Amino acid sequence: MSERKRRERRGTGGDRRIDRTRFSSLVPVLYVLAAHCLSACTTPAAGPEHGGAHSDPRLAAPNPTPASRASSLQFEDRGPDSGIAFRLALPANGDAGIRDTIGHPVALLDADADGLLDLLLAGPDRVELYRNQGAWRFRRWETTGLRQAGYWQGVAVGDMDRDGRPDLFLSGFGCAGLYLNRGEGRFQDVTRVAGLPHPNPGRWDTGAAFADMDLDGDLDLYVSAYVELGGRRGICTYPGGVRTACSPTMFPPQRGVLYENDGAGHFRDVTRHRGLDAAHGNGLGVVFGDLNADGFPELYLANDQLECDLFLNKAGKRFVPRGVESGTAFGANGGPQSGMGVDLGDYDNDGRPDLVVTNYLREPTSLYHNLGDGLFSNESARSGLGSATVSTVGWGVKWADFDNDGWLDLAVANGHPLHRIAALDPSTTARQPFQVFRNGGDGSLQEQKSLFGQAPARNDDPSSSATERRITTGGLPRHAPGTPQPGNHGGLPLHGRALCVGDVDNDGMVDLIISDLDGVPLLLRNTTPSPNRRLSVRLKGPRPAEGVRVEVTVRGRTLIRASTTAGSFFAASDPRVHFGLGDARTADRVLIRWPDGRNETRTQVPADQELVIHPP
Repeated sequence: MSERKRRERRGTGGDRRIDRTRFSSLVPVLYVLAAHCLSACTTPAAGPEHGGAHSDPRLAAPNPTPASRASSLQFEDRGPDSGIAFRLALPANGDAGIRDTIGHPVALLDADADGLLDLLLAGPDRVELYRNQGAWRFRRWETTGLRQAGYWQGVAVGDMDRDGRPDLFLSGFGCAGLYLNRGEGRFQDVTRVAGLPHPNPGRWDTGAAFADMDLDGDLDLYVSAYVELGGRRGICTYPGGVRTACSPTMFPPQRGVLYENDGAGHFRDVTRHRGLDAAHGNGLGVVFGDLNADGFPELYLANDQLECDLFLNKAGKRFVPRGVESGTAFGANGGPQSGMGVDLGDYDNDGRPDLVVTNYLREPTSLYHNLGDGLFSNESARSGLGSATVSTVGWGVKWADFDNDGWLDLAVANGHPLHRIAALDPSTTARQPFQVFRNGGDGSLQEQKSLFGQAPARNDDPSSSATERRITTGGLPRHAPGTPQPGNHGGLPLHGRALCVGDVDNDGMVDLIISDLDGVPLLLRNTTPSPNRRLSVRLKGPRPAEGVRVEVTVRGRTLIRASTTAGSFFAASDPRVHFGLGDARTADRVLIRWPDGRNETRTQVPADQELVIHPP
């Protein structure tokens, strides 16, 4: 790690100031050379016709159907007319500590069982649930039963009591809330009854995810934890007297907790008993998923500045750490990465789910290709994802087939955690454009340079500078000469954090919701001009759908996905399993693999519908 970056990330706390040694005049030149080298080193290799690295037959596999390719992925900002009046803001006094800059939760869930995804937004002492009224119009439920007091930061959604309705867990700094869904937007606080009260005001819970870890039919819960602030605000003084958030390396790590559901509405801490006390800490993103096709969900933790953790699930009895051995513990440079968001998805359609982990500035997003047998290779460079993400700080991240061509695309929310970073590093800004990558079907992920037909107007916080509030569809504001440019990204610049995906308007296209740490959420309707067809699968009934594997075979190719709300960063997404079918009018077979070993098959399923399956 360079001394400049070390100073930037660490700073000093209290009244003590950081070393005020001025940056060397050679540093900008070195950054330019480094950026040039990384860009060259991360260009996708030549295709199989040129004998390049992509001669791997799995990466060169043809599309599952001869899908029509849209010219580009397109989105429309529906926030201004949505009726959602929710704004987050950095502290009014201008000083923002590490806690203030991490982010807050966003979730999509059908709270009232009307078939439309509702939207949950939360922040400091504020939790709001908005009912989807159709046509991208929302109305806030006045009485929900959701506790307001708390510094809310993470969210998990799942059917905890097996009544067919999605329940909620909210985590945060010194707070936790578990809520049963009673229908029509009403929730019952069962935190204390369930054994999940928060006795430690200094504990900093972050990401959360439900999963049936032992396949007993009940959803268990894992909650990540970040660092021990010890009563401090986490504000550091940097060169030139700039005060902003400290690095997590200045504080002792906290470790997450695994709670086992006893099936009677009570949870108990089984972290040590199940082997998860081996986690390194500094946890942010968390995701469960069956990585080795044995039916049991593995656990992956994105840790900030410590090696990330991959735990293999041994028949639901114990988790065994395999981060280093699997190749998923470290970033592209071979050292600990600034793991933030994480998601699972089979991006190359080889039948095995792959991992993506977002990172800090000048650390490429990690793309771990699942090789089988518990091994992964980092394909960040070869896919092109690395060179496209070194100039941003990534948070929320989700795989989704945005153009219904049968290949998973990728969305990333960006924003620098140091809200005054422009005063320290003129090559970047706190507000950064979000990114969407289109899957080339050959192992490449191609950044979309223009995501809007016309730049939408945003009512940004007037306290932000004009350059940071400027809308862009073709690049960031101009930077100082001799510094590396952040790239020609296509999204709106914002303090992006949580990101979730789902078909909000039920038109068969997957939409995007992104939270803004210092503004209003971004509600993006997918308007990609695509003639491709799709199939959505909704698992509905008394058995939790979390983690259930769904396979769709179309024209001889099988696409494998899982029903899950988890993944990304402080977010919960649409639990429906979405498949792009290309131009196929029918799916040859739909196979649901239930956790108890039973399979359910449907054949000759017409496209362009939502297939509802009731668990046995």
